[in-house]
Amino acid sequence: RQADIIITDGMSKLDILNSDETIPCVIKNGKILSLDKNRLERRGN
Repeated sequence: RQADIIITDGMSKLDILNSDETIPCVIKNGKILSLDKNRLERRGN
């Protein structure tokens, strides 16, 4: 399944950790996979 979205290089781990809002995500094989597509898209704007 491709339900999870891989966060692009533009969003580093630091960006996520420093984000005002918590973004549900899971780290798999060194890559951060978002569990919430809508939040990911909002964060990317």
